[in-house]
Amino acid sequence: NSLRLQQLMHDLIEIQNISKDDASFRFETTLALPLVEEVVRRNKTFGDIYQNKASINTSTDDLTIHIDITRFYQSFAQLLQYAFKNSPPHTELAIRISEERSRVNISIHFNNRSLSEEQRKNLCEHFGSAAENSNQDKIELGDLGIAIAKGIIEKMHGKVHVENKEEFCYFQVDFPRAVNQF
Repeated sequence: NSLRLQQLMHDLIEIQNISKDDASFRFETTLALPLVEEVVRRNKTFGDIYQNKASINTSTDDLTIHIDITRFYQSFAQLLQYAFKNSPPHTELAIRISEERSRVNISIHFNNRSLSEEQRKNLCEHFGSAAENSNQDKIELGDLGIAIAKGIIEKMHGKVHVENKEEFCYFQVDFPRAVNQF
């Protein structure tokens, strides 16, 4: 219980720092695919706990983004862990990386049968509009990580939203494509 309380306090402080612009960011240009591969590798054990795994598909491996690498790992890990946790056992999450209109799109497709109708509705409302943060109180305490992820992604000039379909949801994260410096 004390570890959970400590994590909750950390999450609340992180949300406050991000909303007050007190969080520091170190931007650099990097390839998107190795970042996503590293997040998946770092969270393999978490996926194993929920008996799920993730696969990555990409249209090309040379898509670059201008982000804070540490903050990217933090935010993307939160979204991936949410998807692992809320998918039925033995599900394979599909992560897709592509480019559309000079934006790098990274999506995590997961099976949403473990989410109640209320949870799906709250998730979609929370990620509905970047300007509409009044829905933050609808995210359950155990899922503050996705609220933190949203704040971090937006501070890195990215966008994130959720699509809720009949049998699956997906987080769609996109960043402006950076000029390839490699």
